[in-house]
Amino acid sequence: MNIAWHRRLSIRLMVTVTIFLTILIALMTWLMIHGFAQTQQAGTIASQQGLDRQGQAALLGQVQREAELRTLKLEQIAVATRVAVAAFNSQETAGVQATTVAFAQLALTPAGVRFDPTPERVSDVWLPPHAQASLPLQRAMQQSKLLDSLFPGLLQEHDSAVAAYYISPSELLRYYPAINVHDVAPADIRITEEDFFRLGTPDLNPQRATVWTPVYVDPAGQGLLLTAISPVYTDDVFAGVINIDLSLDALVASILAIHPSPHGYALLLDTDGNVIAAPPAALETLFAVAAPPTLTETLDLQLNIRAAPALNVLVGPVKQQETGIQSLVLNAQQFFVAYAPLSNVGWSLVLVAPVSEVTAEAQAVTTAITAGSEQTIRQTLLWLGLLAAMALCGGWLLIRRLSLPIFALLQGTRQLAAADFQVLLPVGRSDELGLLAHTFNHMAGRVAESQQRLQLINQNLEQTVQLRTQELELERQSLQQALDDLSSMSLTVARLTTPVIPVLKEVVVVPVIGSLDHERTLRLQTEVLRAVERLHLRLLIFDLTGVTYLMPDSIGLFMRMLDSLRLLGARSMLVGVHPELAQQLVQSGIDVSLLDVKQDLQTAISAAFQGRL
Repeated sequence: MNIAWHRRLSIRLMVTVTIFLTILIALMTWLMIHGFAQTQQAGTIASQQGLDRQGQAALLGQVQREAELRTLKLEQIAVATRVAVAAFNSQETAGVQATTVAFAQLALTPAGVRFDPTPERVSDVWLPPHAQASLPLQRAMQQSKLLDSLFPGLLQEHDSAVAAYYISPSELLRYYPAINVHDVAPADIRITEEDFFRLGTPDLNPQRATVWTPVYVDPAGQGLLLTAISPVYTDDVFAGVINIDLSLDALVASILAIHPSPHGYALLLDTDGNVIAAPPAALETLFAVAAPPTLTETLDLQLNIRAAPALNVLVGPVKQQETGIQSLVLNAQQFFVAYAPLSNVGWSLVLVAPVSEVTAEAQAVTTAITAGSEQTIRQTLLWLGLLAAMALCGGWLLIRRLSLPIFALLQGTRQLAAADFQVLLPVGRSDELGLLAHTFNHMAGRVAESQQRLQLINQNLEQTVQLRTQELELERQSLQQALDDLSSMSLTVARLTTPVIPVLKEVVVVPVIGSLDHERTLRLQTEVLRAVERLHLRLLIFDLTGVTYLMPDSIGLFMRMLDSLRLLGARSMLVGVHPELAQQLVQSGIDVSLLDVKQDLQTAISAAFQGRL
């Protein structure tokens, strides 16, 4: 009896093996693709979120550093006005008498304005037509004459400052530089009614602090200005104000030079949301202003009136002088908007950058991960296909080797049934146990080959991962370079906190602001010793009013700096030592009797005057 072909054991085994391998390969393929998809998605999301956070943090850090840098520059100008006030008052204590032009020697313009006609004058003297000769007026003219030796040095230290001047309650104006104020200022102006005087009076400034004016048009023809005002008190009596004018053009230029991204920009807002400075791109995007306006027209733009509605969320943070970053949609494009205050003038610096530019690296990483994953999947599927074909061929050969001995045994059995007793059945070592053992070893060899191929696939995967790791390392190095650049900017900010301000010949004031750690003390020592050698100084006045904390290991270094100054022939004074700092110096164990300490800057400058006399 013959067996039908579809009932043969070899065919059944072949069909069973084929179905089994098909299911196994399909399951492995699904698991591989699903696993790669989850890994790709998780890696993409993690990369996007991480780089997005880094981009926002970098933008927020940049706006804080830029705002701090400009705050420090403005504070230096405010300190300069206070130095001038201290010098003005110290002449009373020191008994210094300066020679100045008398009231009767002043010339008259056709409009009745009195002015100093001396060709070699350092500063302009301006009096309104209604001014009358009086003892307070003559005293103010004489006292303010000392400022002629101080104003040039102050303006030379601050390139954005355009003028320094003194205004007395009797409407005397001493203005540096000498630009013939009597020719440019209106004759009928009441300078004591202008903001640059009123904001320093006892009624509006009882704290006697340095204040800043809003932006205004200078009556003396210097354009749009921002003024630092420090009130002058002589014997506790209001004696006028000393001001320094800051050109808005220079401030605007520095703001327009900030580019947080290729198409990003910066703008400057006051407390009420008025635009102080903004590039044309910002005006067009935020305020729909096509043609670039003048600075005066720009000041009329307000966030809550003419700006895009999405910017209304900035009105509150600007008024509250807050620091933060938000994501806004402007003209169907998403932007990051970071803001930080300029605390001394009540303004806010705003940086605007497209999200696509800030997160451009995240998009590149996402694309690279997707491309690498797809390529790996294609290669893996190709290897699986080859493995399946080889497995099918191996299975067919194996089944054939199994079925032939069984078929031979079946033929021998039929011959015995036909009474052919001469037939010999090859039994020997080819019995069922031996055949099964041989087949198992053969399958074990096939499995080993399959394992080698899988290892080869894994090696390819590891190479792919290594290449991606190298690419990510390059991107990390790029980010580290950006952080190093930001660190360099922070070093520039640190240098600005220890300026050297000349007040007299061979006498300077060194205001120290913030905490004083070991690194800053070393930098201060280097700058001071260079200044002594360069300017041939004989006296350095260290103003410690703004020192918030002195690191313990910086106290000994600070004392060694003072010893170095003595070796160079220069004296040193300390002013502005608050109780916490005094206690810290005593607890450090140094000999405080070696320190020359004055109560305030005025007293120190007075002592300097007496030393000169």
